[in-house]
Amino acid sequence: MYIKIRSLADIEEKGLRGRFIAGGTDLVPLMKLGLKNPDTLIDVSGAAELRGIECSENEISIGAAVTLTEAAENPDIVKTLPALAQSAEKTASLQIRNVGTIGGNLMQDRRCIFFNQSASWRSTQPKCFKAGGRVCIQIQNSAVCRAIYYSDTATAFVLYEAEAEILRNGRTERAPAADLIAEHCAANGLYSDESSALLVRLHVPIPPEREKSAFMKYSVRSSIDFPLVNFALRVSNGARPAMAVAGAVAPKPIVLEKASLLLDEKSLSDAEWTSEAAGEIKAASGLIRESVVPPKMKLSSYRLIGELLKRVKLN
Repeated sequence: MYIKIRSLADIEEKGLRGRFIAGGTDLVPLMKLGLKNPDTLIDVSGAAELRGIECSENEISIGAAVTLTEAAENPDIVKTLPALAQSAEKTASLQIRNVGTIGGNLMQDRRCIFFNQSASWRSTQPKCFKAGGRVCIQIQNSAVCRAIYYSDTATAFVLYEAEAEILRNGRTERAPAADLIAEHCAANGLYSDESSALLVRLHVPIPPEREKSAFMKYSVRSSIDFPLVNFALRVSNGARPAMAVAGAVAPKPIVLEKASLLLDEKSLSDAEWTSEAAGEIKAASGLIRESVVPPKMKLSSYRLIGELLKRVKLN
């Protein structure tokens, strides 16, 4: 069953339960492969509460149904949150960005070459955690799913310490976007055909005036592919702590705590910092087998964070 709502009130008034959908660029391919089979699709793309980008003195508020193109081209986001604009611009292809939404990019499915396959291919394998089974085919002795979370915009939202506005069990709440992403990624390692919460808006604090930030994505075929790795980085010249975040290397984005502290201390050369950051990513990442990407290539890509640091400094 397919239902399109006009406001969040419709969800409670009609007692709707099912899987939320807006652009559908992530969910529909999964349904075609038989990986998701929701009884009810609740289209939230027309809900007024999820639309629009609003800029105030203290924050930029972005509706979850805002498209990636709208976010990438919005003048306030481009000027104030450059890493976010860059991450949206680098996601997928133009056609997908014109349809895909900010909320969908954050709440996307984690991916694995043993899961994202046709039904006939998967019939030759035991059911993994994401398919309702009790094993991770990638890492046989792992107690949890090791599929990777490939969102580009999530890395930037974590960098800017955004807050997520969520509708859960009929009540609206706010929580750090990083916490919502971690919760989503953990739940996404298990099978479910219903959404537990609806992301309504993202509230991003205005960064300090002196802050510099940027985003970098590396993939085999530019923006068309999922990232091999992505990074977001900020330096604030003492206005607030520096931060470096790595994405597409684990089941959720990784905040590089040690490397972030070293950015503020300024005790290392750029080359030394790059080595420290790459080592921290390697230690925290969950290296698995990925399509057409040898592990050695994946590991070497971690050092590209040094190129992002140079770009931020030159900005």
